[in-house]
Amino acid sequence: QLSLALELGDAERIARARTTLGLLAARSGNPDDAEASFLAAREIYQRLGRTTEAARVEAERARLLLQRDRLAEASEMLREAQEVFEASASDRDRSANLELQAEVRLREGELTEARRLLAQAENLPGGRPHAASSFEETQVPLLAARIALEAGDLPEARRRLEEAADEGFQKKANPARAAESLLLRGRLLLAEGRRDLARQELESAVEAAASEEEPALAAEALAARSELALDAGNFLEAAALARASLERDPSASEPHLRARALFLLGRAQWHLARPAEAARTLRDLEALAAGRETAGISLDARLLAAVLGTGDFGPLLEDLDSTELVARSLEARWLAAVSAASRGDEDALRLHADTLRDRSQHLGFQRYLDLLSGLETEPEKTLRVPS
Repeated sequence: QLSLALELGDAERIARARTTLGLLAARSGNPDDAEASFLAAREIYQRLGRTTEAARVEAERARLLLQRDRLAEASEMLREAQEVFEASASDRDRSANLELQAEVRLREGELTEARRLLAQAENLPGGRPHAASSFEETQVPLLAARIALEAGDLPEARRRLEEAADEGFQKKANPARAAESLLLRGRLLLAEGRRDLARQELESAVEAAASEEEPALAAEALAARSELALDAGNFLEAAALARASLERDPSASEPHLRARALFLLGRAQWHLARPAEAARTLRDLEALAAGRETAGISLDARLLAAVLGTGDFGPLLEDLDSTELVARSLEARWLAAVSAASRGDEDALRLHADTLRDRSQHLGFQRYLDLLSGLETEPEKTLRVPS
């Protein structure tokens, strides 16, 4: 069929159609079909000698592999595509590709490198403002906000989200990016200790993602709502929201989202004094984490194991303190304090609480200052519901 298409001169049209089918399959949660379509399109473009078009398709395939936690493959594809783009493509192609490379580094926990790549993308003369790839409107300000949130840089996260709220950006952003903006604003507000506003933004994010048929974004927003419910001591609600997050994307095409939901579900089950259920959740999470490349997946598994008493907070905290994942480090320190309080270990509680308080004050994480205050004044609410 391909040979005939080449003879008839229809190959380029078929390649474009294959690319479109790949994008539709990826959006509808059929990653295997999407990858097959991208590979078919790439083959046609390569046989036609259209190296730039082939590289664009490879970049879209890399985006798909990124979602599936195949980071090493995605990184290599993007590097090869960038070499092609440097020689023959526009700044918009180069910018979009650098943005994807930055997202890979974010998943790997290499935040400085992610920032460098994103800055390089933004500084290309034809890549800004808000450069778009061939297939999707840019999300540069939102990706920058994600990086800042992981790094614990709340002022930078707020600046980038304000940029994303700019009227000019909103005109270019597709509805999915608008839903993502709501999600990230909710996460920022949660870190700042503004729970009521965070809840409003996250509820809106779930609705917006659902209306746009974006299951991954909806799953992420539901997980953030579960986290907020845990902070408030609403453990039954937290468990229900974590389950809803798991059910929103049953294909598990984005393992890091599934891992986060399992982690939050296990925490809720621990607070609810359901050890058998929590242990099953941990087993599911550890099975998911085996061999994964995204840094957050293995961290979630180790952290839940420490919460349930089958792991050790000490090495985990040391490892996190040596990384750039400041937000994760604060979260782990908080859970270490909660664990110490539940055991009645006053020395460990004092150590973790003092460290967390100092860091939270320095970074502006009012969330943990409020949680520590609650742990001191209402420990029964923070730890477990009455049996």
